[in-house]
Amino acid sequence: MVAKNQEIYISIEPAEYRRQKSLVLGSQMDILNSIKHIQSIQKIKAEKAKMKILLKNLADSIGEDIDNLRAKLPKVKELKQKQEKAPKQEKTKEKIIIEQKELHAISNRKRTIDDELRELQNKIKMLNS
Repeated sequence: MVAKNQEIYISIEPAEYRRQKSLVLGSQMDILNSIKHIQSIQKIKAEKAKMKILLKNLADSIGEDIDNLRAKLPKVKELKQKQEKAPKQEKTKEKIIIEQKELHAISNRKRTIDDELRELQNKIKMLNS
């Protein structure tokens, strides 16, 4: 009968073990930092989309104000051109609440990653001392 899982043990110098362990922990830190950067980018993208909508709403409001002023001003004997207005694209309260929840979830994950990074840094310090 042949054993399915055979374990092999090798001897590694303590200095080599610490160096390799330090490299593994450093790699884990790099991965967590990358995740952190990706989350920051996602948060910025969400804020950008929100700001675009606010800017569009503001531009529409300014356009309405200009139209109201034109209606109140005396009319000149020139041809009046009609401007077609695009329908407003306002966000519903539900969409805004969903975006806020997503931003909150991203910030919670960021805190968790920060904690993991601190833990890995402490492990590296302990290995190297």
